[in-house]
Amino acid sequence: MDSIKTGEKLLLLWNENETTSDDCTRVSQKLSDTVGSTNFELGSGSGTSKLEASKYDTVVLAKVLKSPLNAVENIVLLADVSRILKSSGRLVVIQPSSDDLESTLVLSGFANISEPVPQAAIADCIEVTCTKPSFEIGSSKKLELKEDAKAVWEAAQKGGVTLEDTIDPDLLIDEEDLKKPDAASLLVCGTTGKRKACKDCSCGLDKVLAAENAGDETPKPQDQPKSSCGSCYLGDAFRCASCPYLGMPAFKPGEKVTLNASMLQDDI
Repeated sequence: MDSIKTGEKLLLLWNENETTSDDCTRVSQKLSDTVGSTNFELGSGSGTSKLEASKYDTVVLAKVLKSPLNAVENIVLLADVSRILKSSGRLVVIQPSSDDLESTLVLSGFANISEPVPQAAIADCIEVTCTKPSFEIGSSKKLELKEDAKAVWEAAQKGGVTLEDTIDPDLLIDEEDLKKPDAASLLVCGTTGKRKACKDCSCGLDKVLAAENAGDETPKPQDQPKSSCGSCYLGDAFRCASCPYLGMPAFKPGEKVTLNASMLQDDI
């Protein structure tokens, strides 16, 4: 409160349930001595909605905010405080220390939030000062557009921009984009998931990469064994005695069958 100047229009709001009469007397006396009794007003935190807009240079909240600080009623109160403050007006919050105080003030539209300092008038409390932005609620400012941008907006408002002026999406795609990629170019290692053959490659990726590096024709990836019944992928319960997948886990149709490393270890 040391930053408050003489002659400012000031309002002190306090909570009867939280602030004792002695606390309120000490704070109000100090504020009255600073700004003068004619510029000082005292009220309850629940009566801000009836106050005149843009009237006060400074508003002091003495233990008015309730816990948790991000409660809806606190946000509503701070919105009212912002309304009754003048442009660039100051808000002084006297509260028990809380990590949520700064974020609550920011979300309520206040800026230039100070570091908390101990408050001498009310024990076990800190004081934080912040300001209302330098514009009033509902104010507007004309955009200073460059001539080119201004012409575009004027043309759009007059109906000068039509669907014929937009880009045809079909022109963004050419014949190369529609070509289906070669299956060999999409082949990756089943162990590493990368286009790099592992040490004991058995899927044919090593041959594909060797052919690509040598500039030869890329060999086709190894085909999976064909199922005569069409149910091999469901698991051993659906496989015949001569099934090439017997003993292997179930898999999705067309998926390469791989064994987990833990399945290759003995249970004993």
